[in-house]
This record gives sequence, structure tokens and C-alpha cells, in this order.
Amino acid sequence: MTRTAKGEVGPLTDDQQIDGRQPLRPVRFEDVRLTDNFWAPWLKRVREVYLPHLLETSQPLIGDFEYLAGMREVEGKYTPSTDQHCWSDMFVHNTLEAMAAGLALAPDAELEAELDRRIDVVAKAQESDGYLQSCHQVRATPHWSDIDNHELFAAGHLMEAAATYYRLSGKHALLDVARRVADHIVDVFRSGKVPFDRAGHPGVEMALAKLYDVTGESAYLERARALVEYARHAEHIDEAQGHGHAVRATNFFAGMIDVAIRTADEELLATGDRVWRDMVNRKMYVNGGLGEVCTTEGFDNPYDLSEKKSNCEMCATLGNIFMSYRLLLAQPDTRYADIMEQALYNGFLGSGGLVGDGTFYSVALFSRGHTHRDPRIWCCPPNWVRCMLEVSEWMYAVSDDAIYVNLFAGSTARIELSGQEIELTQVTDYPWESHVRFEIKLPQPTEFALMLRVPGWSKTFTIAVNGEPSNASQEPDGYVMLRRQWQTGDAVDLDLSMATERLEANPQIKTSPGCVALQRGPLLYCFEAIDNGGKVTDLALPRDAELKESFEKDLLGGVVTVTAAGRRRAPTLWRDELYRPAEPETETLLKAIPFYAKDNREAGEMLVWMPETTLVAEDPVEPTAAMGAALTASAAGEGSSIEVVNDGLFPSSPARWSRMTWFNWAHRTGTEEWLCLTFEKALAVFALEVYWVDQSYSGTVWAPDSWRVEYLDAKENWRPVVSPSGYTTDAVWFSRVNFEPVTTTALRVVAQLKEGKEGGIYEIRVLET
Repeated sequence: MTRTAKGEVGPLTDDQQIDGRQPLRPVRFEDVRLTDNFWAPWLKRVREVYLPHLLETSQPLIGDFEYLAGMREVEGKYTPSTDQHCWSDMFVHNTLEAMAAGLALAPDAELEAELDRRIDVVAKAQESDGYLQSCHQVRATPHWSDIDNHELFAAGHLMEAAATYYRLSGKHALLDVARRVADHIVDVFRSGKVPFDRAGHPGVEMALAKLYDVTGESAYLERARALVEYARHAEHIDEAQGHGHAVRATNFFAGMIDVAIRTADEELLATGDRVWRDMVNRKMYVNGGLGEVCTTEGFDNPYDLSEKKSNCEMCATLGNIFMSYRLLLAQPDTRYADIMEQALYNGFLGSGGLVGDGTFYSVALFSRGHTHRDPRIWCCPPNWVRCMLEVSEWMYAVSDDAIYVNLFAGSTARIELSGQEIELTQVTDYPWESHVRFEIKLPQPTEFALMLRVPGWSKTFTIAVNGEPSNASQEPDGYVMLRRQWQTGDAVDLDLSMATERLEANPQIKTSPGCVALQRGPLLYCFEAIDNGGKVTDLALPRDAELKESFEKDLLGGVVTVTAAGRRRAPTLWRDELYRPAEPETETLLKAIPFYAKDNREAGEMLVWMPETTLVAEDPVEPTAAMGAALTASAAGEGSSIEVVNDGLFPSSPARWSRMTWFNWAHRTGTEEWLCLTFEKALAVFALEVYWVDQSYSGTVWAPDSWRVEYLDAKENWRPVVSPSGYTTDAVWFSRVNFEPVTTTALRVVAQLKEGKEGGIYEIRVLET
């Protein structure tokens, strides 16, 4: 393969084409400057708020590298900041890439100096044989002893950061580190020093392909292929459907597609495409999210897509984009771009906030108002930040004689084609408006094809070239091809049809009967309590209600809202009755906002799937004394919320849980932990029920070894309740303890967690005398 001026591998030779076609080449994000009123403010916020937050929160992790580099003096035994998180090196490496991307958008001498300082620290922490994994190095645990988890995964993110920074700056310090890591991996795996030729958490396959692109070192591509082939044959990866952990699966198949593109392997490409079709046709949420089962963060059965148990981890949504984008490069088709756009504008963008105060780990489709963006750092924030800063890379792609427009945004791109640089400007207010104007500037008249994507949601479109209507139609791949000799000053106007539509779910999705979701253009909509009288689970949107659109410039940074005449009922509890007169309804005005903008105001309920009749609106829950109690705990887990334990809502079985419905003690194992309920006034109580989280079949959160209930006496001392029947632990339903009645202002559940396992609670119920 040839080398380009930027240090990337050039086009495939004739014998390396896929099915006789040259794969498309990306137009890098540094060559596409976003100038619009939608994405440009987002990038500014990420660059000025999110990136500095990453630098601050990742600093303790850098401390581990400083210790390994001999830059930090300690007395006695060093205590690593990574605790038990051996995936934390990924945070460091993704932050390096985010810093590099931030510099490409806005040069900053101070940021560049800090990036180079961190790179120097990482380089000095590397061992002489090339191994680099701070968690294992600090603990002096054997190298590659965590092969089933994150050793290769973290190494892959280092390679990606190194390839990006080298491409952007020409600096090779980080690239040298990455090459030593990659050379070490090639050596230990090829020589058999590591018994298993696999990546427990895939991702390194994509990284090795990217490192190959900037170095031309074939051993890296060969190692990526070997990892793919081992997983396919030795581990019997399911090549017909999305299966297992959603992030790992999408990373693996994205890496497989990378290998297929670079080796012209039609079988690998067909496999990636087959799995992608299964995912998006049978296992994808309407926001582009993946992963139905929170216990495994993975795929469930086809069509099992309950919004109330949706996991939709941001990194899985990103994996969806990775797969879609790579398939688009391999075999251009607007269906891949449609899914990429759906995931980008909804599941991916919805992770971030309009203030910059955190990210969602799970970008769920339903909320009781308990879960919010979290400012803490784990896998998703640095991954989200680096990809946000590089988002314009998904907009364009090129062949030898064509420019493909995949996404729309006000921007100016510099595109190398036919030996000259073409400047292509988009002028648009997308996604609020459906008109996109393309303006062309180039050194001399040149013939090429401009391939315009017509989104699947646009039922009609019109195109004009230099003001003259064009009769060009869609090609079989969904693009409209405009081939001509272009010159400076040429302009193309594309008008799409963008009206709010009701979406209905496939009947095989049993959890959304009689409900609709709203979509306008690429944007999914949701209903928040703050706009709808403080509650949304008792509402309905009749099928015949007119949907009205309005741009509100002072709301959520400026958004198009959708309003309609709706219905509300105030359901009451069913008590020992099979039938009763239908409850009265009242008219109300419903208001929906773009899904990505959710949870940027006061807390409250949120839903996407709105019933068309109040008969399927949610019924109220049976109140207990626990409701309304103030909650405190000895520790709180990432992604969990303590408020859920007394909201009256819980899964029908431990296997059907959502991250929204549980609380867990943060990374505590084998310890005694507590959760306290403080009442507004003294209550006389005689029993307490706990619904324990139990993942003993597949996860890390188990029911405790033992537990007890304590009450606060009149002298504010904690005392155990007296329970003649003792305590039992039910792994599939509520565990109840009856005790001698006490009058108290507070109760607490004290749990002795199992060794090596965390503990968690779905719900607590307290019974009064």
C-alpha cells in the first residue's frame, strides 16, 4: 500500500478491492470545520467545559503513571488511585486523544504543553519490553493476567490516541510508546507467551488497524486479523446476530469490518453486515441505543425492548455508530448513514448536557426523575468527549472521483480529490430546518460526482443546481448522484421533507402496545414532567390530535418543540375489585422536546413512548411508610440512584431490571454497609421488606450474606429490632422481617456483603401498625 503525505496508508491496490470496489476514504475531522448554530455550540461547550473537567478528574489517574515513572515520592507502600478499576488506563488514553482533538479545533499553548507533559509521564512509565498497564504495574501482578478483561482494551485506546495525535501534529513521542506496546503485543501473542490469542474486551482490533494506517506496519494488521479469527473460531462468536455484552460486541465487529476493509475480505464484511442488520432490525432502541439487559449490559432476545429496562449504555450507542460508519465506508448505502444519524443525534448526543456538568452512562428512554448526568469519570465521559470533538469526521467520505455527503451541518470542509483541494461549504439550520445549501470552491474546473444522502425519514426531496431544478433521482444505494464539471461558485440546494411523525413499534415488541413516539427529522422527542403539569405517566396522545411545531429560541439553547391536545386521568388504586366504572379524563396540552435535551432542568418524570389512550397509562403504586422517607447510605454506586429504593417501583424478577430501578454500594465487597430511611415524624412500624439485587447467575451484585434492621431510639442510638422469626434472604422477591413494633423516626438496613461481590437494593417497603 502507498503512503500519503499525512502518514496514512493510501488507497487499496486493484487486487485489494472489495467485490471490485474501492472502499471510501474518510475526510478527517480536522478538515471539516463546523460553523452552524447546532453543532458548533456543542463543540465549544465540550472544548471549554467538558475537556477541562476531564483534565481535572483524570489527574489522580496520571498519578499512578507518575509513580511508575519515578516522578512521585511516597513513604511506605504506594496506594494506587485506580483502586480496583483496571480499565482506568483507558480514561487516561482517551483524555489524551480528547486533548489532541481539542488542539486541532482551537490551538492552545497551555493545553498542548499539558498534553506533552502527560505523554512524557506515560512514556516513562512504560516497561522496557513495551508493557504498559498501570493497574498491573503498580500491583506487580503478572502481565497479561487480565486478558479476559481490559488489558488489550486499554492498550487499544493508547494506540488510537497516538495515531490521532501523530496525524494532527507530526509529533511521534506518543506514537513511539504505542508502537512499543503494539510490538510487545505482537511478540507475546505470536510467540505463544500468552496462552490465549484473544481480547476479552474487544477494541484493540480497531486500534491496531488505525495504527497500521499511520505506520504501514503489516504486523499490526496481521495481529488484528488474528484476534478476529481466534474469536470467530476458537470462541465461537455468534456471526448471525448481536449477542453478549453490547459494547464488546459492537467493538469486536467494528474491528472485524476494519480488517475486512484493509484485507478485502468479503466474508468478514458479510459477517459484520449480517450482525449489524440483526442489531438494528431486531435489537435496537428507537434512540439508536443497544443493550436491553442491565445485568450483562448486553443483548437480549429479539424485540425484547422494554423502555423501562433499557440499558442503552452510551459506549454501546457509540459502537453502533462505529459499525455503521465502517460499513458505509466499505459499501456505501444510506441505510448505514440513517442508523448512524439516529444514534448520533439521540442516544449519543443525549449522554451530554447543555451545562457540561456530567454525562449519562445509560441514555435510557424512561425516567422517574431519579437518574441524572453524573460528573464522575468512568468509561463513557472520556469516550464521549473525544468522539464529540471528532464528530465532523462522520460527515463526508470520498472515492477517487466522488464526494459522499453523509450528515448535514453548517460547515466548511477541505477535501482532497483528483489531486486538488476542494472547499465544500454547507449552509443550513439543520436539524431544525430541512434546507441544505452546498457551495463549491476549487482551483480549476473539475469533474466529479457529488453524492447527496436522502435520509430515510424524508418522504420527498427536491434538488436545484445553480438555481435550476434537477431531475436527478436516488441511486440504488440511496444517494442522489450529481456528476458534472464543477467550478468555483457552483451551488446545490437540497430540500428535504421534515414533519413531525408518530412512530409505532413492531407488534413483536410487547412492552409498547398502544403507544407512539414522536420524531422530527433525525430527532427523537420526549415528554418531561416540567412541561406537562408535573407528571407524564398518566397522559395520552390521541391518534387524531394535531401535532404543532414551534421554535423556542430561549428554551434549552433553542429547540423546536411539538405540542398537541392530550388527555390526562388521575388513576386510583385497585382494591379488591375486578371491574369498576372508567375513570374520568381531562383535556391537557402536551409538550415534547428533543430527546437529547432531556434532564437539563428540574428533575421529574420523562418518557418517549406515549399512550394513545389513558386506558394504558400507568396505574399508581401501593404506598408504604418508606415512601417520602429521606435516604442516606454508607456509599453510592456509579450509575445508581438512592431515590429509587422507596419509589414503589421494582422489576417483576431480578433478571428484568434496569439501572434506573436499583441502588448499590459503590465497589464495596465483603464489607458491612447500610442504608437509612429517616421519616418526617415518628412512626409505629412492625415489618420491613427488602428486594435485593441478585446477579448470582451472571453479574457482580449479589444478595448479601446476612442482614439486619436497626431503629433509632429516643436517645438517638441505633438498636437492632427484635425479630423472633429471624432473617431470610430471598433472591427472587422481597425478603421480609417481622419484628416487635417500635416507634421511631428512622430505620436502617445493615448488610454484610459477600466477599468479592457488591450489594444492591431495588426497593424497600416499611409496614406500619
